[in-house]
Amino acid sequence: MRVLYLEMDFLIYQCESLKVKRNISNSLAEKLRNKFNVSVAQKHFPEQKNKFMLGICSVSINLQQLDKLRQRVINYIDNSEHEVEISSINHEIL
Repeated sequence: MRVLYLEMDFLIYQCESLKVKRNISNSLAEKLRNKFNVSVAQKHFPEQKNKFMLGICSVSINLQQLDKLRQRVINYIDNSEHEVEISSINHEIL
């Protein structure tokens, strides 16, 4: 069994409040869960209105499948209509 762990930091432009940030991160996390069947955890930075982190995990027997999933998730976020920019990506396949 292989495990993909993908940690992504996001910046939101024109974010007026923590409520807006929470709505954007919740929406993105839910869409990732539904589209890719992955587990998603959120981390918020209360002192920064425009920054949040998502941890994304998936399990598979096939290493190539996990690598393709990683790339599809990144491409989906880059091409999505969410007003976010990926500021950093860390990934690991165990």
